[in-house]
Amino acid sequence: MAKKKKRGGAPQSGAVDETSRDAIGGGVADASAHATDSVAEAATAAIGDRFDPFSDPRARLFANIFIALFVAYQLGMPLRYYMGGRGLDERFSWRMFSSIRMLDCLVEVEEHVGAPGDTTRREVNLKKEVQVAWIGLLERGRGLVIEKLLSRRCDQEGVVQVDYHLSCKAPDGAKWPDLDRHMACRDRKLAAGRGEP
Repeated sequence: MAKKKKRGGAPQSGAVDETSRDAIGGGVADASAHATDSVAEAATAAIGDRFDPFSDPRARLFANIFIALFVAYQLGMPLRYYMGGRGLDERFSWRMFSSIRMLDCLVEVEEHVGAPGDTTRREVNLKKEVQVAWIGLLERGRGLVIEKLLSRRCDQEGVVQVDYHLSCKAPDGAKWPDLDRHMACRDRKLAAGRGEP
């Protein structure tokens, strides 16, 4: 006896026909688009209620003047370095053109210990006395750092004067002018050259 095939039964579990899938997908897309539109309208309404300073031509003019002055300042500060003495202090220069970073510099700090007129020289071991970052700044001849270090060394007992000496060589062997500073501990003023204790 032949078995009859069932017609029009419910679809098997897990199977979804194409029409149902399209209807579900379309409904989700419509809901998402509607929610996005609502958020955009709310944001536009909130922004529209705020004051827009650049709608005023005078405000735009002041903003443009400020930007122009700021750019002029950024260009002018480095030009002062190149038109001036061009020392070792490159904080306000265009460092992409720097040759200072290629210099090989040696810093020496000496103390004069004893009574004025009868002193002995004593070399300061910078690696023991200050941080590596300070040594790097001393090698760049930074005036404030030199003054602070020499003043600090004057606090040591018996120190009458402290001398700073910087010598640098370029990669091609050319010697740069030496930089000498000294500080007499009685007045704590930084002065040029090597002084007599």
